[in-house]
Amino acid sequence: MEARSNGSFSDKNIKCEMTKKVSFFASNSRSGSALEQSVKGSIVNQDYLDTIAAVERLHRRCLEVIKTELDRSGVRDINNIQSLILFNIGD
Repeated sequence: MEARSNGSFSDKNIKCEMTKKVSFFASNSRSGSALEQSVKGSIVNQDYLDTIAAVERLHRRCLEVIKTELDRSGVRDINNIQSLILFNIGD
């Protein structure tokens, strides 16, 4: 497991360990399959939400870079979102 500077372990490694343990218990019991699917579903769901949040942050940073470039170039007619729309129309 990967330790952080504050001594705690990363969430991804804990989820991986939890999945391994649930898989072990599921293979040794009849009712474990529903529990295993529930845990795997929550891990996938959390990974999906983390990915969506990362894409949102990336989009915001991209818009900030576009705004900075427009300001540096002296373009005051359009804003960053309008320039992104025009760029996509041009493709």
